Amino acid sequence: MILIGPTWAGLWLFLFTRSPYHSVYFGLNLSKGKFDVVIRERQVGDIAFESKQYERALSRYTEGIAKYGSKLGCSSSQKTELAYLHSKSAVCCVELKKWQRAIEYAEKAISLHHFQNKCLLIMSMALVGLAQERSNNTEILALLVTAKRELKRIPSLSEFGDAYKYYKKVSHNIERIKTLIQNEGA
Repeated sequence: MILIGPTWAGLWLFLFTRSPYHSVYFGLNLSKGKFDVVIRERQVGDIAFESKQYERALSRYTEGIAKYGSKLGCSSSQKTELAYLHSKSAVCCVELKKWQRAIEYAEKAISLHHFQNKCLLIMSMALVGLAQERSNNTEILALLVTAKRELKRIPSLSEFGDAYKYYKKVSHNIERIKTLIQNEGA
């Protein structure tokens, strides 16, 4: 039988009696006060977003993201919140036609919270937006194929109406660009 000495008992008591918001709960989560600041930034961002003030909303969301710094613990509510901030930032960037930043935000949101259908759709929209700014058909094709691949990652794509319609549109454009490339080579 192994006896737990006073140091182990004290450490156990210290760690497991703390709330997930305590800054030393498993060492990495934000304090409750700092997490509340993140929530306020999100709320202000959401109000700006609803008013179609995308630049202001993006500013608030990125401020909320910055509050995390490099700290991200195992609290699922904090990971979900951070994924939300990245997701909403991606939407703002699409609205502002900042395609590359939208892709970066969407990728981060997906890495934090797998299978975010909306983020996969947003990433595809940003890739298509980036393709629209290109003049080289080969580059356009590569971006559209990547957009289609991201849409295919959505589970039950055919049941997700907007994404499925977008998938069909992207597929059609891929075929159109392939035809253009073949005609250029002829």
